This record gives sequence, structure tokens and C-alpha cells, in this order.
Amino acid sequence: MKKMILNSVLATLCLFSSASAQDSPNSPLTIGDRLPDLTITNVQHYKTPTLKLSAFKGKAIIIDFWATWCAPCVKMVPKMDSLQTKYADQLQFISVSTQPAATVNAFYKRIEQQQKFQITVPSVTDDRALSALFPYQYLPHYVWINKKGIVTNFSSFEQVDDETIAAYLKGINPEQKEMPEVTEVIYDKSKPLFLGGNGGEPNKLFAHSFLSDYMPGLEVGTTVKVDSINGIKISARNQSISQLMETAYGNGMKFMGEHNVIYEVKDKIKLTTELYGQPYLNWLQSGVGYCYELHFPPALIDSAYHRMRQDMELYFPQYQARVEKRATKCLVLKRTSGIEKFKSKGGGASVEIDPVHVKIRNSFLFQLTMQMGMRNADLTVVDGTGYQGRVDLDIDAALNNIDAINKELAKYDLRFEQEERKADFLIIRDHPAAVTNTIKGGTR
Repeated sequence: MKKMILNSVLATLCLFSSASAQDSPNSPLTIGDRLPDLTITNVQHYKTPTLKLSAFKGKAIIIDFWATWCAPCVKMVPKMDSLQTKYADQLQFISVSTQPAATVNAFYKRIEQQQKFQITVPSVTDDRALSALFPYQYLPHYVWINKKGIVTNFSSFEQVDDETIAAYLKGINPEQKEMPEVTEVIYDKSKPLFLGGNGGEPNKLFAHSFLSDYMPGLEVGTTVKVDSINGIKISARNQSISQLMETAYGNGMKFMGEHNVIYEVKDKIKLTTELYGQPYLNWLQSGVGYCYELHFPPALIDSAYHRMRQDMELYFPQYQARVEKRATKCLVLKRTSGIEKFKSKGGGASVEIDPVHVKIRNSFLFQLTMQMGMRNADLTVVDGTGYQGRVDLDIDAALNNIDAINKELAKYDLRFEQEERKADFLIIRDHPAAVTNTIKGGTR
């Protein structure tokens, strides 16, 4: 049976001490330490609502940390009660929960009714004192204290049985299994997890998705990193809603630079602008710019853009985005022969672009068509070759000079031609059912 993992943060537990369990702090105890004579409050199933640990002097003590939602803990309730009855003269179980008395007592009442027995093990509720003395990371958690009051063992439920207890009472300690070290982590539930170190710094963050507003000073742009070890990370910094949707619905590339994007909205200025430079940054900062990041592990790489599209629908429900086929004037990359003169010779993948030169190594033809599309605003550029392999290309020409590009492409038996054909367009519309709860410049 699997151990139940605690969700609570140990650093939030208060530390208490002797005469009253609410006075001054005690340090956590470990094996070899002596149990202090605490007075414990909020005690159920005992002759008084408080108990002093010295009342069990001369007996071994097993403290059971548990919770009503923990299946192994619940299974141990009648078993411990039976063991308590059998070894009453030599052993005392104490059940301890941080849950409130009303919750624990209602649970015990149901157990007694269903299983037809009366609980005799003292039960501490609303605990802080004992949990502070013995921090734990999973439930159930048992602390073994011998007849001399010395802490000897920590265990899970597997070792709490008749044979092990009988041996323990004869002075034979159960085998001490390795216990995880409890590390205190400061966590403020009112703040985002992990941001600014809240909750610590995870060794590996397997997946996350978040959205924030415009961050002054952060570079503008979108990067996508994919590898077999870290998975995929889509990072969009200070981007408009339109730019986020272009990335999501274009799988990162197809609609880069607003190519093939059509706006069917009443207020287009919340989505896009022709401003540039500082006026453009001022526009983003006016409430229409966002930072978004999505990180998925390698096994989920193929679903990353689907998840990003879901996030866009969730975060910006005032808009509907769809990819539709529309007839348009296209610049189509075609092959002029069946010879693969552009086939890659292998090596590292790289793409180098400047205004008058393109160098592609061990990459794909869409890198060329994407760059052409970004520099020919009046044309939709598509790859009509059907070639799926990797290519090597060296083109000494400006990407907005189609004649010069075709002259260079001739050495690879490739050519761009203009023709009318249907192409994918990203259509962004006002959502007809949008309500008036806003996120920055939109509705939610």
C-alpha cells in the first residue's frame, strides 16, 4: 500500500514546550533523544482532556501521526486498538492529528458504528506540539519510544504489528528503515508557488503554464526551445493577444509576423497596432501586453500547442480564434526537378539570416518560406514542394527580391511562383457570448 504524502508545509507548524503545550518552543527530536514531559491538550478517548506524557512512565509509547483522509491510517485504527488492548500493561499508543476535534470525532463515530467496536486509544486533535517535536513528510508516521523514554525508531505502518511489538517490549528494536530528511520550506499560501522562492526552488519543474502582465525592461519576443531531455518551452515576452494566438494556432511559426491573420473584431487596437519603437512599447504597457510561458516534459511535446490554444481560450474568452482556409494570392515554393540538390549533408542544425543572405544547415524548407513571408507582406508564402527532409541552402540575395531569390534557388532546382490557391488563415473574432469581467484590456 502506498504511503500518503502530506500537502501541508512543515514550516507552518508551531513549536511548543513543557507544562503547557502552548508555551515555548522545543527543538525536533531524533533517535537517542529523551521524550520531554509535555502536557498535551485536546485529548479524546482519555479520562481527562489533557495528558502528561509522564503518566505512561515505565511503558513503551508509540505515537501515531495520522489523518482521516489517509487510507492506510484509517486501516490501522482497529489494528492499533486491538494491539493496545493486548499490550495495555506495557505499551501506550497515542494517536495524533492536526485536524480539528469535530472532524476527527465525527470520523471515529462512523468507524465505531460501522465496525462495531469502541476506540480506546487516546486521540490528540488540533495538534501542534507533537508534530513540532517529530516533523514528518508522510502519513501514517509512527514514533517508537522505549520504556526509558528514549526515542528509538521512526516507521510507517508496515512495522506496527504483533510480532514486532512483542520483540520491542523485550528490548529488540525494529530494523530502522531509512527515513527521509525533513527540510523546512517557507511557503506563503497567499502568493504563487515557487515565484520569488516561495515554497523553495524545485530541482526540476516538469511542467508549468502561466500568464502575467507586461514586464517593463524585459525583451520583447517569443522563443521556442525543444529537446529530448528538457521537453518544450514556449516563452512569449511582452506580446500582444494577437501575437500569442499566432504562436498558439500556428504551432510556433505559421502565422509569424501577422501573415495570414484576419481580424473580425470591433476594437482591433486591443489586438494589434502599426506602431513601432517606444510608442509600440507604450501601447503594450497600456494593458494589452502579456508574458506567457508553457513548459512541457518530453513525453508531452506534441500536445504543447494544443494546451497553449486551450490557455488562450481560457485567458481571453472575449475572442474566438480559428484556422480557416481562404483563397488568396500565394508565393509558392516549387521543385523544378526530381533531383534533391538541397538534401542536407548532416551536422548541426542552424539558420542564419541577414538582409541579403540566408544560410540553412540541416534544417527544413519552412525556415525559408517563413522568412520570405515575413519580408513580403502582400503575399502568403507556402511550401509546395512536399519535401519533408532536412536541407542545406546558401542564398545570396535579399529576401524581398523574388527575382534574385529565384536566381539563387535555381542551383537547387527550386523556384517561387505566384498563383491563386487556398491557404490557412488565422481568424480572430469577437466572442458573441463574452461577458464583462475583464483581464487587462479584455473580458473574462
